[in-house]
Amino acid sequence: MKEFVAACVQIAVAPNDVQANVDKGVAWLKTAVKEYGAELVVFPETVTTSFVTGLDANGLWDLVDEAPDGSPVTCRWRPSRWASTWCGRPTGAARSGAWVYNSAILIGPDGEIIGIYDKTHPFPLERATAAAG
Repeated sequence: MKEFVAACVQIAVAPNDVQANVDKGVAWLKTAVKEYGAELVVFPETVTTSFVTGLDANGLWDLVDEAPDGSPVTCRWRPSRWASTWCGRPTGAARSGAWVYNSAILIGPDGEIIGIYDKTHPFPLERATAAAG
């Protein structure tokens, strides 16, 4: 098995301030790669919005990525422009036209999304805000 450097980034997430959270996350992604040579960087659950948003389903829907592969938010986390690194970015993701998932997106060193894992057993507060519309 090949050895590699992994970094786990824990940041104070500003509730519902996606832009500020993305800016902070991308800055720490760059720091992990530049200063520590990280080949895998993983972020905390729901890093773009915070874990408990206080929003109803429609409000949450407006904050999360739709179809994360091409969204501007997901594209900002793709390190392939400046580093060959893997990135695990947990977030809310809107898909299927009706649901917001608590998802984890794995972005490969080429900038492509390798996979998306949708949490299958949300806690009660997440279930209350899962469906939009």
